[in-house]
Amino acid sequence: RRRHTRSLCDWSSDVCSSDLKNNSYSPSTNDKYTVITKGYEYRPDLVSYQAYGTPDFWWKIMEVNGIKDIFDFKSGLNIVIPDNVLF
Repeated sequence: RRRHTRSLCDWSSDVCSSDLKNNSYSPSTNDKYTVITKGYEYRPDLVSYQAYGTPDFWWKIMEVNGIKDIFDFKSGLNIVIPDNVLF
C-alpha cells in the first residue's frame, strides 16, 4: 500500500499529485493568467469552478503551476489557468 504524505491525493482513485507527470503540458496562447486573491487562497477548487464551471480540475491547475502542497496556493501568487485541461 502506498504511503501518503502531504501530497494532494484523489482518494477515490488512489492517485497522488506526486504520481502525475507535467510532461504533456504545452503552453497555449489561450491560457489565462491570474493572481490568487484572498477569497481563493488554499481553494484551487474554486478557481477551477470559476474557470471551467466545475471544481473537478483543481488538480490540473495545481499540477501545471508546479504546486504540490495546498498550503502553497496562497493569495498574491501568479498562476496560469490552462486552456485545455484534457491534455
